Parts: sequence; C-alpha cells; structure tokens
Amino acid sequence: MSVIQEMLNKDLIKAGMFDEEAEFKVWDLSPQAIIARIKSKWDTLGRKPNIGDLVWFDITEKGNREAEKLLKSK
Repeated sequence: MSVIQEMLNKDLIKAGMFDEEAEFKVWDLSPQAIIARIKSKWDTLGRKPNIGDLVWFDITEKGNREAEKLLKSK
C-alpha cells in the first residue's frame, strides 16, 4: 500500500473503477482516502482480491513520461 500511495502522491497513477458502460471513472479522492477505501473494501471482501475487485489503476501522462525515462536509461 505504501508503494501505491507514493505513486498516487507523485501523480504517476490514478485510481478508479469501470462503470456499467465500461468507462473508467477516476476517484476524486486524496491518496490517503484512496488507500483507506481500498483497505476497507478489501476487509469486507473476505478473500484475496482478483483483478478489478477493489480498484483499477491507470497511468497518468506524468507516469508515462517517467516510465519512458526509466526505459531509456537501461
């Protein structure tokens, strides 16, 4: 969770879920509130989550730029 929070704090990813029309809806919450929401949903799930059970992450433009820099430096 600390890695996710750091990535959210640095605006490298955004968190949200897909709606009924398969459109990604970003959660308009602080990184701390997103982490709290994930933890709460995980606690009530009662099992290990599968992809898409709790949250979906999408990379931001800033995240794309940072990833490209990392790839070029290798």
